Amino acid sequence: MRYEDAPHPSCREARPQKHYQSARYAPRPSALAILSVLSGILSFPMMCLLVLSLPFSVFAIVAGHMARGVIRSEPNRYAGTEMATVGLLSGYTTLILMGGGLLFLAAAATSSKVITVNTGSRSSTGQTLLDDALGQLMNGSGVASFGVSTADHDANSLARHYIDSLHVRDELEFGQTGESENIPPREYRVYVRLNADSVAYLVRVPEFDRFTDEARETLFQTCWTIAQRSVDHILPSGSDVGVGIYSDAGVENVLIGKTVPEQSAESGLKKQHRKEKSLAVFFNVPDRQTGPASRGSAKDSQPIDIRRDSRPDLPAEMG
Repeated sequence: MRYEDAPHPSCREARPQKHYQSARYAPRPSALAILSVLSGILSFPMMCLLVLSLPFSVFAIVAGHMARGVIRSEPNRYAGTEMATVGLLSGYTTLILMGGGLLFLAAAATSSKVITVNTGSRSSTGQTLLDDALGQLMNGSGVASFGVSTADHDANSLARHYIDSLHVRDELEFGQTGESENIPPREYRVYVRLNADSVAYLVRVPEFDRFTDEARETLFQTCWTIAQRSVDHILPSGSDVGVGIYSDAGVENVLIGKTVPEQSAESGLKKQHRKEKSLAVFFNVPDRQTGPASRGSAKDSQPIDIRRDSRPDLPAEMG
């Protein structure tokens, strides 16, 4: 070998140093890429917990995009493009799957509501009729808003009898305290729904907010007793009776029970609450001839005289 072909001593020393520097400064995996792929993988089992998968999916997507950007800007320093890509794909996949699952659940819930409404169409019809009755009761200008039945005279007489009974009750109560001359008669309003085997009263009480707790309980008891006494000779024993008591603020009490032969003040009363919807069942019935027994068509039947005398019957405790 000629002298000219021999490598220069400085070249022999530079090569090991170049390899040493390359090994020392090799690109290392990006921390964001590692976090992205870990979050993406964890997002799959977290899908069983629905919403808890969302943070992992979002973090995997955000970290993956950031990692890819850092790697592109500094390729000699950072590596891990494949890991960032896997994290991105995992995050997007779980996000899409979770979104589809939530949409499916929402659609299923919506369809079940529609089914519920359709199967409950009968009760919704009764609620519509009840709302119409309440509109007449609360906005009417007269002292009574009459109910409907196959023989309107029956429902009208019941409504008038009910109001007259409430006025007699006021006279007895205030007359005993000497206040009847100073207190004008209240303009009660009553709506009656009379059916062949049930009756519902909607009673609007003016100035209800001025009643004490004791006076309210007495009023509720009186309203129920009047309802019982008004139909005990019209409807068969065991017929359904409902009384809804309203003020300007809305429903105050709902009394539900049966017609019974007993004469006590609370005879037949089953429960009291403020659930207005329980009255809808009384309005969701076909109009049929009302009376002790069916005697041919409504055209041939005679209306029933509700009042037995000129003065309405009241509970013995109030007489």
